[in-house]
Amino acid sequence: MNLLENPFHILGASPRDDRRRIVELAEERSLSVDPAVCAQARADLTHPRNRLVAEVAWLPGLEPVRVAELMERIQRTPSELTWVPGEHALAKANMLASALNGLGGARTSDSLHLGILELAALMDMFHAEKIRALINTERALSGFPEVLETSAVEEALAERRKHYRTAIKNALDELPPRALVGIVTLVVVQGTSFGTLNAPALIDDLVNTYEVEAQRFLDAEARNVELLVEAVRRGLEQKRPLPRIKSLLSRLEEVVTNWDGVAQPIQLSALSRGVDHDLSHRVASPVRSLAVDLFNQHGLIEESTYLTNLLQVAFREVPRVAEVTKTDAEALEEITQKRDAAKQEWERDISYETQVGMPFPQPFKMSSAGIEWNGIRWPLESITRVRWGGVTNGATGESTFTIAFGNEASFATIVTDNHVLSSAITKKLWRAVGNRLLLELITALGQGKRLSFGDAIVEDHGIEFTRHQYEGDRTRVRGAWGQIHVESSNGNLLLRHKQDYSAYAVLPYLSVDNTQVLDIAIRNLLETKFPVLMSDLLND
Repeated sequence: MNLLENPFHILGASPRDDRRRIVELAEERSLSVDPAVCAQARADLTHPRNRLVAEVAWLPGLEPVRVAELMERIQRTPSELTWVPGEHALAKANMLASALNGLGGARTSDSLHLGILELAALMDMFHAEKIRALINTERALSGFPEVLETSAVEEALAERRKHYRTAIKNALDELPPRALVGIVTLVVVQGTSFGTLNAPALIDDLVNTYEVEAQRFLDAEARNVELLVEAVRRGLEQKRPLPRIKSLLSRLEEVVTNWDGVAQPIQLSALSRGVDHDLSHRVASPVRSLAVDLFNQHGLIEESTYLTNLLQVAFREVPRVAEVTKTDAEALEEITQKRDAAKQEWERDISYETQVGMPFPQPFKMSSAGIEWNGIRWPLESITRVRWGGVTNGATGESTFTIAFGNEASFATIVTDNHVLSSAITKKLWRAVGNRLLLELITALGQGKRLSFGDAIVEDHGIEFTRHQYEGDRTRVRGAWGQIHVESSNGNLLLRHKQDYSAYAVLPYLSVDNTQVLDIAIRNLLETKFPVLMSDLLND
């Protein structure tokens, strides 16, 4: 019961009034208040056990004048309630519980959350034996028999705790959902000192009630998290554009953030009690798994870091999640630093600027922004084919060196008689695009693709040749990698079947795209102990 429903208030009685005075007050009040209500109030105050419930729910220890002043204030300006030093915690708590619904015209103000915190602190100050002594002091004045058992007071205090919980809930239920979550969060943050201290029992009660009522929302949003994680995985499997993947990750961040906003009081309460919040693990686990796979399986370190940072913020109150995401973040940071250092080294290595050609040299420039030649800039990622090599004039002994690069639509060619210059450009070109083309070649073969180089068909498990035994014979012969012989001769890459000399392919370096890339791939594979699949190089 609240103070306005208390039999003492209904009759205008004091705990110090004797039985006769209570009967008189009941008769007087029945003239203006429902007689049945007055009769029930009189019975409650004259029956020892019922009286104890009313006494514990009243303002024990306060002078009647002080009681009248407080009761007037609670109905007029509850936010201006003040306490006199020495007043008992139980009286303060009962007054505050009755005032909660009126604290602060704008319940998003400090009044309500401070009132809840104070009420919780006051309840933790209750001492059943001291309260029994206080009640017995007033009973001695009123002539009612003493309360002999402390357990009776403890039972009445348990009912008070339920009443306080209900009073808090009723006050919070009048708030908009966002304001309610904000106040509960603030109460738990301050009541547990950010999860580092045990909360007062009443705050634990508040969180338990809050968790039950928030469960439907939390479960629904947890499922939305799982669905979004699945959507990201499907997008990756289907090779969706990266902006689409990032859009899904942004939506995932929004849902996790909303979920965490509602779950935070529960997380903090669990942290303060040294227990895990199981639902937090359910939400964090698929997101963390996705973050790991984004890096390990797809090489998306920025996106992986994005999710890891999200988990660190959303689950910092959940120790096991916070610990593992901290480790993830440190590993990603180390990888990022190494990658950035490698990128800077790569940018330095490929940077090159010179003049090529006679008698009118043309500027040639290479950087991470691309290759600039003949007034055209070729972004490095656009280059899909390369060629280079030299030709020596048998009559004069002079050599000419050609370097070519381009995409499916066009080609750029550089010709020079300067071997040193040619060698420098080809080394830079290989560093800039050759390693990427090599990786793309091996990856494509690992995906089951058949790639044509001249009249040879290269597969993951070997090469399909044309047999050149008789004129007009175009029989195809397959050779596994262990059956392949490779050599370079007269500006050509020569590939042949070790057991069938008529099965071979001659690939000119200067006329067959990416022959140098294939040459390096095959030689690297044949250096392994058991060359079976080209894609095995990806595992080395």
